[in-house]
Order: sequence, then structure tokens, then C-alpha cells
Amino acid sequence: MYRDSRLQSSSSKEHHNMANISNFQLNLSSQMKQHPTSAASPPHFPTENNLILFWTSLVASIAILWNSSVLVSSIKYHAIRLDRVSIILIRNLAISDLAYGISLAFSIVNIATGENFFSGFPCYIITMSSFSFLATSGSLLAALNSNKLCCLLFPLRCTTRSSKRGHMISVSIWITVGIFHLTYLFVTLIPRDLKIEYNHFTFKCAISKKEKSTDCDSALIPLL
Repeated sequence: MYRDSRLQSSSSKEHHNMANISNFQLNLSSQMKQHPTSAASPPHFPTENNLILFWTSLVASIAILWNSSVLVSSIKYHAIRLDRVSIILIRNLAISDLAYGISLAFSIVNIATGENFFSGFPCYIITMSSFSFLATSGSLLAALNSNKLCCLLFPLRCTTRSSKRGHMISVSIWITVGIFHLTYLFVTLIPRDLKIEYNHFTFKCAISKKEKSTDCDSALIPLL
């Protein structure tokens, strides 16, 4: 009898806790429906926003200045003394990082103003471009490391290769990443129940479902 009473009391406590959780979820959803503008308010504190603005500005300025100097020194002054394939890959890597730094400059405008300065489709294009440049930089960096490994294993072949192979590798990487992201952009924008929405947490745009007459909450579709 004592064990039965303990089991009944524990089960009643579990049911009570589950009821409290469900009531909390219902209250939260009702508050979100009554105050829809509160979800779109900036979630960052002023100090936190200033730190994010400072860090993004620092990364963007370093990316633009450093990669510009790499391009000038390698193209105009021929300061990089490596094999021809590595030089071509380094130049394309600098171009990709430079483009990513420029895309960060647009995010700086959103962080400074606290709202979506580039509304709608341009904001989504800027977000997709930044991801494309990151994917291109990662692929070019992997190709550069693979080329260094080949030079260590076969040093004589490394000196006889022309710059044409480096151009072929770089162009294939740019085309592959471009086709992938253009396909993703085309597929995500075909459905009519989707819209472009600004995310105040990441200061970027994403695809979300349009609000319908039902009580279903809109779920964001993540970008990569």
C-alpha cells in the first residue's frame, strides 16, 4: 500500500508538471500573437551591439586591406616566390576574401542602423554572396594545401607545371560554387508561400514561411 501511494503521488506530480509546461507554452504563444512587433525588436544590448559593430568593422577592414596588398604585391611586383599553381590559387583566394570583406561592409550598415537597410531581395543576395565567398575561400584553401602536399611529394613535377593548371582549378571551383548557390537560390524562391525576412540576431536575411490563416507559427529555413 505504501509503494502504491508513492507511485500515485509521483505520477500525479508528473501530470501536474506537464500541465504547467503546456500552460506556459500556450501563454507564450498567445503573448507572441498579441505582440508580434516584440519578436522583431533588436535582441542585442547597446554594449553588445557596439562590440559586434567593432568586431565586424575590424574583420572587414583587415580583409579588404590585407587581401588588396596581397593582390598588388603578387600581380604588380611579383613578390610571392612560389610555384605557378600556388601563386594563381593565392590570387584567387585573395579575391574571394576581398569580396567577403566587402560583403561584411553591408552588414556593418545594418548593425549600425539597427535595422534592415537593404530591404527585401538585395539583402538576401548580399547574404547569399557572403556564404558563396566563404565556400569559395574554403575550397581554394583546400586546393592550395593539396598543391603544397603534391610539391612535397613530387618536387620535380611541381617546378614544371604551368599556370594554366592553376587557372583551371580556380575556375572550376568558382563555377561549382556559383552553380550550387544559384540552384539553391532558384529552388528557395520558387514556392509562393515563402518570403524574405530580416534576422535581428545575425543581422542577415533568411527565407521564412508566409503567415497563413491557421495558427501555425512560421519556421525559418536556415541558410546552409
